Amino acid sequence: MKKNLRHLSRQLAVQALYYNQTNPTTIGTIEDYLSEVENETFVTADYKFTHFLIEEAITYFDIYLSMYQGGSHIPLTELDYNEKSILVLAVVELKSSKEVPAKVIVNEAIELAKELGATDSYKYINGLVNYQARLIRPAEFI
Repeated sequence: MKKNLRHLSRQLAVQALYYNQTNPTTIGTIEDYLSEVENETFVTADYKFTHFLIEEAITYFDIYLSMYQGGSHIPLTELDYNEKSILVLAVVELKSSKEVPAKVIVNEAIELAKELGATDSYKYINGLVNYQARLIRPAEFI
């Protein structure tokens, strides 16, 4: 199955956030790293969207992650780097990509968790992102 360009951008953004959580640095350095290790994906993905996701997520990482505080029986501190990244990216998109339906963003978070998260992490990612989607975009769930 061929993945769409926005999905590739999301995958790269998860990798970028993982990198930044383990080795904090500049966005330019992270993008250079991605272009080197994920060259085919990096040149295929939507660069403008990828850059936007990375920049917004890094800038507001702690704020957006804290929005999930108390929303799960699993403390945020116990989530792995990819799972935290997926949650933050979902909030970035819910807040800024109004042209993308909330249910699509929830589904993308689930798919990313299946691909990049721990076993069964997609289950609680689904619940957490769905909850945030309803808070951020309540009109879409009426």
